[in-house]
Amino acid sequence: MLNLICKGSIENMKNEKVGVVSVVYVSYDANLSTQKLQEYIEKDTESGTWYLWILAKDSYNSQKITRSDAFLLDNEIPTAPNLQISA
Repeated sequence: MLNLICKGSIENMKNEKVGVVSVVYVSYDANLSTQKLQEYIEKDTESGTWYLWILAKDSYNSQKITRSDAFLLDNEIPTAPNLQISA
């Protein structure tokens, strides 16, 4: 089974917005794909919409491509609130 980790983004091009999907990892090994996905989530990855694409193929050469639901990775550092304490 071929596993793809993809990242989606919206780019501004010539006064219009264009959806872009980039393949960031490819493997036949499901365990390695899961590990790599976890690494992408844990490191300081660019925020955005991510998907996991899977190509399943059986011994009869039947195949199916499926995509996970989108998940939003938010790696933006939140702004600390400005607290004022009055006595």
